[in-house]
Amino acid sequence: EVITLTPSRARDKRLPKDTKGVIIQRIDPDSAVADNEELMEGLVIISVNDRDTPTLEAFRRVTEKYKSGDTLRLLCLLGSDRRIVTLSVE
Repeated sequence: EVITLTPSRARDKRLPKDTKGVIIQRIDPDSAVADNEELMEGLVIISVNDRDTPTLEAFRRVTEKYKSGDTLRLLCLLGSDRRIVTLSVE
């Protein structure tokens, strides 16, 4: 489950208040991504395959077009650390 990163949530995570993205709020232990050790609750996703995801709606628009077997490249923030997480669509 992901939610939009609001300015107050950004402040709570000690990110600049103008940071845009979605936060992984919860990972279902039975989901396909649960085994990916790079994905964790609290991770902020700022883009998918080089397309910005400033809101939950934008994240859904970007990700809904991919099908099983496609690869997603997520640009993420954890604190001030930027990282790329790659995963396959199931």
